[in-house]
Amino acid sequence: MENIERRKRNTLIIIAAVYFIAVIFLTNYSSRVFLNGLPVVETFLPIRGAMMENGRHAYLVPKNSVKIDIMTMSYYVCILEEKNDILGKNYYPRKITVIPVSTEDEYISIDGLKYVQPVILLDDPRIENGIRVRLND
Repeated sequence: MENIERRKRNTLIIIAAVYFIAVIFLTNYSSRVFLNGLPVVETFLPIRGAMMENGRHAYLVPKNSVKIDIMTMSYYVCILEEKNDILGKNYYPRKITVIPVSTEDEYISIDGLKYVQPVILLDDPRIENGIRVRLND
């Protein structure tokens, strides 16, 4: 009787180990395969500029990161948000409406960011609010 219980316990341990290994393999494999079709983004950390009259800071970002929304005729930047789930870290763009304050050669000073958030540089039409993207390595 003791021998049967020991075999059952060993069998359950083996089944649990195989299941655990399979889950880890499938998670890593599926995340790599799934990431291949996602839009690739490159980011820039804005440079905090001088304080403005409204008490907030302006941020310097590259000119190509500021876009115009034709429907509302407003300026925006896409920031990169990080969320964790079963597949690990996932990245999602989010539009932030900004107000251009001044321009320089390659950079534009904007108002609208609450703090330093990674701004997406590349202009890919597939990049939209809430659509998962991957970082350029």
